[in-house]
Amino acid sequence: MKALFKSSYPKATENGDTIEVFVFTVTGTKEEIATYSKDQGDKLRLDDDGIPLFFSSYPTLDYDKKTGVQLYRSTKGKYSLDNSEARRSKAVARTMGAETAYSNAIANRITSTLFGNSGITTESVIKEEDLKDIK
Repeated sequence: MKALFKSSYPKATENGDTIEVFVFTVTGTKEEIATYSKDQGDKLRLDDDGIPLFFSSYPTLDYDKKTGVQLYRSTKGKYSLDNSEARRSKAVARTMGAETAYSNAIANRITSTLFGNSGITTESVIKEEDLKDIK
């Protein structure tokens, strides 16, 4: 079963913070969709075309725009996105002592996705410490 990114929206939490909720359409076999729908029960939400939706407050970097990301079902009927590649990459970076480089690479990937090949990277973003000498 796969999840295809549809949209996102901000949602207020109980303590007044705001989180981003990511919305995905769910695709799969008739049996997988039936199981997903049954597992969701009265929490099942459909888009305007009748396609089941999956909601997550955790984005995934293991995503292909054409095929989506794997959606896993636990033995208790709970669902989660496959983030295994991102977790593996982060663990490798941590082991090598390169967590900052990993974070910068992720930021560059996101920036590239947002702005295309604009040349904007985390290195070209003005940081607060850069503004200290400006009067």
